[in-house]
Amino acid sequence: MTDAESLRHSVVEWARSTFGTKRTIEQFFAAALKLVDEARELAGNPLSAEEMADVQIVLWHIAGDAGVDLLDAVEAKMRVNRSRDWAHVGNGVYQHK
Repeated sequence: MTDAESLRHSVVEWARSTFGTKRTIEQFFAAALKLVDEARELAGNPLSAEEMADVQIVLWHIAGDAGVDLLDAVEAKMRVNRSRDWAHVGNGVYQHK
């Protein structure tokens, strides 16, 4: 297990023991809204490592409850992203074509 996998596992296990493991679709939606709240906090302080970590923790928790291995999903998505053409759309933001 890599360091990233070990950390992800630790976060998911902590979240499960702290918040439980059973979620309804409504609870997944509420968790997604919590992720949006954390992203807004990050937008207000975009260089904050603590806010970045909050976003990642909530995301790992949601993914873990959904049975999604986020590291595998990121690897798969990066294969797609690497094959795309990208265009600068302003203010340092890029969008795939």
